[in-house]
Amino acid sequence: ASASIIGFALLTAYLVEGVIGLCVAITVFVLAALGLFVYLRPLATPVTLWLGGISFALYLVHRNLGFLALERLTAAGFGLLPSLILSIAVALAHAWLVTRFVEKPSIRILRRWRRA
Repeated sequence: ASASIIGFALLTAYLVEGVIGLCVAITVFVLAALGLFVYLRPLATPVTLWLGGISFALYLVHRNLGFLALERLTAAGFGLLPSLILSIAVALAHAWLVTRFVEKPSIRILRRWRRA
């Protein structure tokens, strides 16, 4: 059953996004499998753990905020590389702020509320 679900997911990736989508899906699957079997433990560094901690907030803000910052910075005359670096830094900082001051406090409040 699991193999058929994985096969269907890969087929869907191919049908929707073509060969590139299939390659991305296979890469994600392989990395998830390696992570599941602890072969990626050497990659668990403070930086990757921090990125994992802010990953949900980064997922929420990176596209809108990151592309907006990139667009505005390049329009203001910054080069593409400096704009890209600054946009990434802004998205990471924003994700950290959302995680630190919104997500974590909200989780604590919801856990206390659920216990009551």
